[in-house]
Amino acid sequence: MNLNNKDGLQTIKSMLDMIREIGIDLDERNVQEKLYVLEMKYNIKAVIDAAKQCGLEINKDDVKTAITAVTINFDSCDGNLEHHLLSILESQSHSLYKKAIKTTPEFQQLLYMVGEAVDYRK
Repeated sequence: MNLNNKDGLQTIKSMLDMIREIGIDLDERNVQEKLYVLEMKYNIKAVIDAAKQCGLEINKDDVKTAITAVTINFDSCDGNLEHHLLSILESQSHSLYKKAIKTTPEFQQLLYMVGEAVDYRK
């Protein structure tokens, strides 16, 4: 099973529904948290790929902020990730906006995925 795409996520959700249907109780809070993180990782990967297609340098602070903003609004982007990334980068962002973005779980996950964060959970 490929967990790196939305089809894998849908397969997992279907399997969980089947497990619930046969009466197995799950820790629903934990299940929802894990599904949220899995979907976030998928979305971040898709936006990183779009940024690379645009020739953007992932290690730049403004690019990471733009990736996070597009990830947060992923469902509203209608698949036009490159356009939204470039639009965010072309506009002058207020420093409070950048500070707010950096406090999100999406930004922290992005740092883990690009190898710029220390994972103290290990």
